[in-house]
Amino acid sequence: MIVLACDPGDTTGWALYVDDQLAEFGQSHGMKDLLTQLKEFPKPDSVVVEDYRVRPGVNHNYSRVNTIQIIGALKAYALENDARYVLQEPSIKPIAYKWAGLVAPKNHALSHEFDAMAHGYYYLVRTNRRKPVLIENAERKKEANDL
Repeated sequence: MIVLACDPGDTTGWALYVDDQLAEFGQSHGMKDLLTQLKEFPKPDSVVVEDYRVRPGVNHNYSRVNTIQIIGALKAYALENDARYVLQEPSIKPIAYKWAGLVAPKNHALSHEFDAMAHGYYYLVRTNRRKPVLIENAERKKEANDL
């Protein structure tokens, strides 16, 4: 199973999970770079994307809202590949980071790929393909002690 998880925006973080393991991750800068990168990935079974909504009180005057355009491109990519398309709220990131055993970077410029990793891991846990890292580690430790 192949899962592509993305944190969309002017800089889009992405994480590729193959057979439930993190295989590759990185960042694409702008639409053209993202579209080029997508061509290099194997055909995904699922495309997981952090959702973005224009909320009241946020000034988007004259903005083309690039994040929403990137989300649309990722949805089209999922449809082209007959992949399951999943939107996840940004509010899941704190628990996603904990489940994945990751620490959120303090530098926002570096956070996009880590946010994508967290979204992908969260999806794997929610679909019963993985367990939170702390539980997996505890189970491995118990198995080792039982030997």
